[in-house]
Amino acid sequence: MGGHFPLFGVLVHGWDGTGYRRLLTTSRGAPRDWPKDSVVNDLLHFLTSGTFLALLVLGAAVVGTMLITQIG
Repeated sequence: MGGHFPLFGVLVHGWDGTGYRRLLTTSRGAPRDWPKDSVVNDLLHFLTSGTFLALLVLGAAVVGTMLITQIG
């Protein structure tokens, strides 16, 4: 479980401090347009995208499997 903290740290911060921008964008051109939009709008775009749905489903499967394995 401890290995997931550095993984998500790199995912959120990134190597250049803008990892959250890459995480929350859903298209290739979106990081260039980031300063034009508010963070709330970018977050809403992300929460309504297929990327978020895929991460949610796969994350639930992985976390569920890990919890079942640890409880068992």
